Amino acid sequence: ACAPEAGPIALVVERYAVHELQLESDELFTGPARWFPAVEACLHGARGFRGRGLADVGLDCIAEGADGGGRCTAALLGADGKRVLHCNLSDQLAGRAKA
Repeated sequence: ACAPEAGPIALVVERYAVHELQLESDELFTGPARWFPAVEACLHGARGFRGRGLADVGLDCIAEGADGGGRCTAALLGADGKRVLHCNLSDQLAGRAKA
């Protein structure tokens, strides 16, 4: 995990948006879905990508160092199934862990 203190999350994609769900014990949702700011900022910089729609989202987290820190990226698949947009999530997750 990129920032274990941030807790487990799931990203859910719909045609034009990505939502974050907080998980409890990796199975139970504990609150309403909300916008995921790091993904929203990334999509804002790639308006043409969002305008064609989204099909799926995947998370790629790589642990680095003994402190458990690391890098997390969301890979957004375009509705056409051919384009992928990579969004850096590490800063947002690390900031949440410190809060």
